[in-house]
Amino acid sequence: MWGSVRVEVVKITDYSCPIFVECELIDSHGKKHIFHDKHPIFFSNYDVVIPCRGEMNCKIIKNNCDTVIIDTSEPDDIESDEGNYIFEVDKELVKYKC
Repeated sequence: MWGSVRVEVVKITDYSCPIFVECELIDSHGKKHIFHDKHPIFFSNYDVVIPCRGEMNCKIIKNNCDTVIIDTSEPDDIESDEGNYIFEVDKELVKYKC
């Protein structure tokens, strides 16, 4: 099943074209995960004010009672700065896609 997970876009790291940004994802254990990638990976609007909310596509691996285990390697190959792709996040951060 596919979905997206809400992230916080916290800063612009490179003003080239396309712009690169830094995003944060807080997992269900309170750990902050940092991601760096092109802004279209996280949001499509060019007129946003940073910091702002964004979304990151993911594959939903497992639904638990209050959490969801996601994999960000699919479909966009988004890796955290620590090299992780699998995260357990609070259910309210996830949006399901058809």
